[in-house]
Amino acid sequence: MSNPPTDKQIADLLGITENEVGTYKTDAELMPNGLWLIYFGWQTPQHLRKGLSSKLTLVFPRLTLI
Repeated sequence: MSNPPTDKQIADLLGITENEVGTYKTDAELMPNGLWLIYFGWQTPQHLRKGLSSKLTLVFPRLTLI
């Protein structure tokens, strides 16, 4: 997956809204293993942090195209 995941894909994975992702996501980085590391800002409310690491990141899994 060479393109970063969309806010909708991230929202669906985390169980939050696309708008919330757009508000608090700060960056996305393609890692050498082909996965995307998604960064969220420290302003992200506590109730939206479920599924994020303690450093407020998310490793987005590879998507399988059918």
